[in-house]
Amino acid sequence: MVKIEVNRGVEIPAQTPSGTIENVKITLASIIRDTTLNDDRFGLNLERVKMAAAIAAALDAAQANGTVLELEDAQYALVREAIEFPTKPYNAAAARHILPLLDHVIEAGQTTSNTPQQ
Repeated sequence: MVKIEVNRGVEIPAQTPSGTIENVKITLASIIRDTTLNDDRFGLNLERVKMAAAIAAALDAAQANGTVLELEDAQYALVREAIEFPTKPYNAAAARHILPLLDHVIEAGQTTSNTPQQ
């Protein structure tokens, strides 16, 4: 089981429809929901579609309750793969701002894998 703090976020500058620049908060929950769960790998077969639905439900619950997202190993492996090797490229300007959030996903699995099993 891997735990990820999905309410962690960063502010990035974004252009509004009026043309002004304002800071917008991007959370890890939004990255997982909008980027990772839309990755083509989650649509390859019915099992992965069901996995995406389960992750989305757990993500909604964690975000609403202010708790961490708990992913099973197979779920985490696919989320991590989508973060590390996305099928659609990151927006380069935005990616450098969200890098701490992306690193948090990778580090969450490394922390868990180094913990002895009881």
